[in-house]
Amino acid sequence: MPYAKGSSFEPAEWSYLTEKLRIDSSGEQALSGRYDLPASELLDATQCAMYLDRLAGLHDFSSRKVTASVLAKRYGFLIVSPALYAMSVYNKMLKVEIADCVIQSAFVKDTWLPRLHLNRLLVTECDSGKKDEDGGDSGQEQRHAWRDHVIRHVFAEHLAPMWRSLSAVASIPRTILWENTAIYVYALYENRIRQELKSGDRLRTEEDFKYLTCEAPAHLFGERQNPLARYFGSPRTERAAIPVTTLVTAAPTAAVKAVRVRKTCCYFYQMKETGSYCPTCPKIHCTS
Repeated sequence: MPYAKGSSFEPAEWSYLTEKLRIDSSGEQALSGRYDLPASELLDATQCAMYLDRLAGLHDFSSRKVTASVLAKRYGFLIVSPALYAMSVYNKMLKVEIADCVIQSAFVKDTWLPRLHLNRLLVTECDSGKKDEDGGDSGQEQRHAWRDHVIRHVFAEHLAPMWRSLSAVASIPRTILWENTAIYVYALYENRIRQELKSGDRLRTEEDFKYLTCEAPAHLFGERQNPLARYFGSPRTERAAIPVTTLVTAAPTAAVKAVRVRKTCCYFYQMKETGSYCPTCPKIHCTS
C-alpha cells in the first residue's frame, strides 16, 4: 500500500461513523435476521437471486430489477459514505474488503435501512511525512498516490464486481447502479461534509471531491468511464415529485427546488407503495 501506515480511529471518529453512517465492527457475528447476508454472497448468482427475491417482500417490490436498484442504493451508501468520509475528513483508510462485510438488516419505522458490519476493523492512514531523495517534501504527491489506492479499493475492488453481479442477476443496467452510488457520493461532500466543516477546514475535502467527480481515471472504478464524472452536473431548479397518474406535461403545482436531475431512472415510480416519480427522475424532466 503506497505511503500508508497502520492506524486506528479516535473514539469520537468511530462513534460518528457508527451513529451517522450505519457501520459497526465487533468481530464475526452469526447471521440472525432474514435479510442479513455476507456481502460475498452477492457475487454468487444463485445466492444473489435468492436474496433479491427475499428482499422483494419487504416493500412489495414489483420486479427483481426494482429490488436490485433499492439494494444498490442501500449498499452503495454503506460502502462509500464511511469509507470516503474517513478518507477525506480523517485522512484515514477504512478497509471494506468484500469478505469482511456483512449486511445487517435494520428498520427505521417501516423503512429498511440496513447497517454494514465489518468482521475485521482495519484502518490505515496516509503517511505523507516522508522526504524525497532531494530532501524536499513530497507529501502532496504521496497523499495523491494513497488516495488513488483508497478509491480503487472502494470502487474497482468492491463496488464494481458487486454491480456486475447485480446487473447480470436482475437484468438491470450497470449505469443505474452506478448512478445510485454517485448520488450518495455527491450528497456526502455537498451536504454532509460542507455543513459540518467550516470553509477553512474543507480544502482537502473539496479537493478530494473535485478529483472524484472530475479527474480520477476510470480504472480506479473498474469501468471504462469514471461513473462519478459521468453523472455529475450542477443542480438546477426543478419541480418536485408528482404522482405517476399525473400527466408529465401538466403544469406543476408543487413547490420547486434545486435538484440534480438523474440521467437514468432508478425505477422508484415502480415501487408499489410510492406511486410517484422521485424529484430527480429524468422521466419528468425530459432528459435522456
